[in-house]
Amino acid sequence: MEISSVSRTQRKSLRWAGFDYSAPGVYFITICTTSRRPLFAHVDDTGRLHPSPIGRSVSELWDDLPNRFPQVELIAFIAMPDHVHGVLAILPDAGAAKPPPTLGRIVSVLKSTTTHHTRALRASGGLSGPLWQQGFHDRVVRSDDELRQIEGYIQENPVRWASLRISSEHEESNDGLA
Repeated sequence: MEISSVSRTQRKSLRWAGFDYSAPGVYFITICTTSRRPLFAHVDDTGRLHPSPIGRSVSELWDDLPNRFPQVELIAFIAMPDHVHGVLAILPDAGAAKPPPTLGRIVSVLKSTTTHHTRALRASGGLSGPLWQQGFHDRVVRSDDELRQIEGYIQENPVRWASLRISSEHEESNDGLA
């Protein structure tokens, strides 16, 4: 059988068709761990987030992005157990030596540096394989009101996580009692 005749699954792009992802603007991103493994933190029943060493490393590398990309300003970030949310701005180039990076390039660098820097931590815990799922989700933030809503969503995410877990555990304990 020839390779060209093998059907391949075509992944649908998650990007906004025709949009310039290096354009100045504010972007909300979500990146998930492979198989949604809870590697970055634990959320207790009160909604308090307890980062793991891997989660702390991912947060530190997020904070370092403006050193790699001077045209990037970080606005918000949280490392949840199995995903991260981040909000960043790509600033106008204003005569910079290099053109602004694309959002895809920024995420690619974040994923590769975190994968590299956490390899030993993951191995010591018996974890192997990719750290991240393929791709990422993004939203182009279109207004200050939307930005405030997203920042609130990020801040409240641990509390929502805890309440969903408690609700799920409650439902499981009541299964078959009707």
